[in-house]
Amino acid sequence: MKPIDDALIHTKLLRWCVVLGLVLRCWHYFRCPSVWMDEGAMLSNVINLDYHGHLGPLLLDQATPPLYLMLLRFLSTVFNDGILVVRSVSFVSSCCALLLVSSLARHLLVPLAATIAVLLFAVSDSLLFHACEAKPYSSDVCLAAFVGWLFFRIRNWSMTYQFLLAAFLAPWMIWFSFPACFVLGGCLVAQLPRFVQRGTSVGSRAAYLFFASTVAVSFYLLFIGPIRAQSTDELRLYWVDGFTNWSKPIEVPLWSILQAGEVARYVSPPWGNAFVLFAVWGAIYWFRKQKDQRMMLYLLVMPVVAAWVASLLGRYPFMAARVMAFAAPAIVLLAGAGIADILPRIWARKLFRFWAVVIVLYVMIPLGYSVYVAIVPWYRPASDQVTEYLFTQRQPEEAILYNHWDYEYYLRKLPMEQRKLSTDANTPEWISKQKVMWLIYVNSVRPTQCPFELPEGFEVTHIAEFRMTTVYHAVRR
Repeated sequence: MKPIDDALIHTKLLRWCVVLGLVLRCWHYFRCPSVWMDEGAMLSNVINLDYHGHLGPLLLDQATPPLYLMLLRFLSTVFNDGILVVRSVSFVSSCCALLLVSSLARHLLVPLAATIAVLLFAVSDSLLFHACEAKPYSSDVCLAAFVGWLFFRIRNWSMTYQFLLAAFLAPWMIWFSFPACFVLGGCLVAQLPRFVQRGTSVGSRAAYLFFASTVAVSFYLLFIGPIRAQSTDELRLYWVDGFTNWSKPIEVPLWSILQAGEVARYVSPPWGNAFVLFAVWGAIYWFRKQKDQRMMLYLLVMPVVAAWVASLLGRYPFMAARVMAFAAPAIVLLAGAGIADILPRIWARKLFRFWAVVIVLYVMIPLGYSVYVAIVPWYRPASDQVTEYLFTQRQPEEAILYNHWDYEYYLRKLPMEQRKLSTDANTPEWISKQKVMWLIYVNSVRPTQCPFELPEGFEVTHIAEFRMTTVYHAVRR
């Protein structure tokens, strides 16, 4: 009997994890889940603003990188603004990110660690969610994975060529992905020892400074332009939990630790907080045992640290949220390294083998959760079904009033005078001009009566109920 080759087994398992991740991404993308609220708001900017408008204030308190908006605008113009087209960038980015993380894991980690890391990344429900929505978070993750993969691939190039290539790519990355400033800033910090060490040529140092300059100038222009224009009080209030409360400075260390656990939970839902502990263990193991790959460790860790520092300064939310999705490659790779080092140590002691089994089961929880969600999809309003119903029941002259941003996308083909978001300032004046209206009310709690304030003379003649949505037909008598 031939001996079992553990490395070969893990290589095959890793490949199956990649296949599973791609299948799950395809499943969610092609089943076309209905557009959700923020996604609809972002698409409103793609559809209603031109390329120049993507540089200024956005509609509906949205914040999105300009180049990402422009790319979606270009695709919707060249092809169409159908749901598969506007979500294609996120889908392709998510698939590419999985392949990039798989490549990094195979080259940087031992087989067991690589398999764990790729499994966690492949089945992360948060990443699967972002793969089928028209939002930039899959692109953020892909960019973070790409930068690490690129520097690993060109590690044998001369420093001058490495930094010149990075300088060329930096402006595009920063204007395509907001977290790119952390990723590239982390690269600068990680590469700083090479810059100051003896023997570094003048040309290499000049190239490093040129790289740093392009990052600084690109971010500065983005900050004084689109970022400042997109910043609103409502947006900052939405992310308030991701900023440090400096009125109680003694709580900042504990807050930081807990928030780091929350970021790990977001990367590996539903209960992935403990993965941050495995990631810390993995970072220590990596630093001590893989001295020749310390540069890659710095490239992974520094962007997350930079985001944490930005949260301390009140500039970027550090929390269990989509804005921290770019931390996924670092967390899964380091957690994989940590778990692969811990498991054999625990298993070697018979008294602690129970805990080894617990860790294995804990690693499998995200897989079980994602399989469950694939069978029982995310619970969201049936906006697509409501729209289909309206288009079959509504007469051409009848107006539509709605309280959810989803319908900014679904009703985009209707003239602006025939549709209205209920929170708009001029809504009462608009209602007063209507004779017949369809009212769409989205809420997790079903209302007992029509929640819209209608002027005297309107009567609700028909009610239709959908998932999280109630549709009213109102006629002026």
